[in-house]
Amino acid sequence: MEVLEFFPDCKYLISCAQLKILLIWDVKQMKLINKFSSEHFLSCLMFSSDGQVLVSHSDIIVLWDMSNIREPNIIWKVDNNFHIIFIIVSTKQGHMISMDDIGLFTIWDVQSGKIIEKLRKCYTFAIFNDDGNKFAAYDWENVEIWKLQGNIFVIEHSLEALNRLRFFNSNSNQDQLLKNSYNYKYLLKKIIK
Repeated sequence: MEVLEFFPDCKYLISCAQLKILLIWDVKQMKLINKFSSEHFLSCLMFSSDGQVLVSHSDIIVLWDMSNIREPNIIWKVDNNFHIIFIIVSTKQGHMISMDDIGLFTIWDVQSGKIIEKLRKCYTFAIFNDDGNKFAAYDWENVEIWKLQGNIFVIEHSLEALNRLRFFNSNSNQDQLLKNSYNYKYLLKKIIK
């Protein structure tokens, strides 16, 4: 297995084998319930908070409709020429946000795949609130709270966070980095509630 990701409700696990084959497992019964393939190599999988959309990415970003786990369908796909630092998705308001390694922070419309906003930022992590009308983004020193106004997101607040979040980055091993992402997620969720 190359990549593993739990559905948000933890009832199912999706794994990627041989970089193109996706397997959906029923965790409680410990059995394979679906197997499907991607045309493209995958290096990462992540779900929207409600589990309705799966994002896979490597050299291409693909959004999958997972409302029927027995028949996942591609919503849209787009070429990706840069290394993705993170992607977050909210189906409540229909937005996806990606951050790449050249400093492009992009807000997408989930249904159409169209770019709504593209900004030069340097965030290391972000998370949507439960309603999908706000998100918090962290940039090593600040947490910026963005709010949906009309069809675009605007910065509502900026908070200095240097002392609060930096201590999570003291260790660079993979286990610590994984733990850090959960710590960021928890803290940012508390901030935007």
